[in-house]
Amino acid sequence: MIDTQRVIYIIYNFFFLLGTFSRLFLLFMVFIFFPLLTFFLLFGDGVAALWFIPWCIAWCVFFAWRRWKRGAVYPPILEWQVRFLERYVSGCSHKNGYTRAGGAVSTLIVKVTADAVLVEPIAPIKWVLPYGFDDLEHFIPRKNIKKIVPTSQSWWGPERVVIESVADGQTKVIELFLRKRRQFLAALT
Repeated sequence: MIDTQRVIYIIYNFFFLLGTFSRLFLLFMVFIFFPLLTFFLLFGDGVAALWFIPWCIAWCVFFAWRRWKRGAVYPPILEWQVRFLERYVSGCSHKNGYTRAGGAVSTLIVKVTADAVLVEPIAPIKWVLPYGFDDLEHFIPRKNIKKIVPTSQSWWGPERVVIESVADGQTKVIELFLRKRRQFLAALT
């Protein structure tokens, strides 16, 4: 016999942890998913809530398949080419208000090579969310970087770096909160 309460509790915690990666995804979970789950628990027999498991698996498989079908978004980067690497970076894009309010909380990887700067989400997040979600994946050739503005936003946490680049005639701005800002700037010079 399946203990539906335990399964629901595990699903609930899994989505809460997944929601902490993106602020807007967290809002979606709090105002849509959790109330639905609570409704199923209170007014259903609990079995209806188990439909969320196949739905979530199908979601992940579909977007992973779409990403695989699309192919490489940027040229492959070998380990020896990386001058700077920092994992679990927070940041956001300045494309519009949605991407500024959203962004990533400790889920980005920043790599600097001799030719480019690469910003991408960590692997599980990259596979679960659709490509271009929150405008978090950036491959910026060094020749396209217009300016880099390092600013210290606060005394307590990571230091902010704003990267402005030009691609296809449009100016793109991405804001990163790096713990190793000096090493990042040194790798770019």
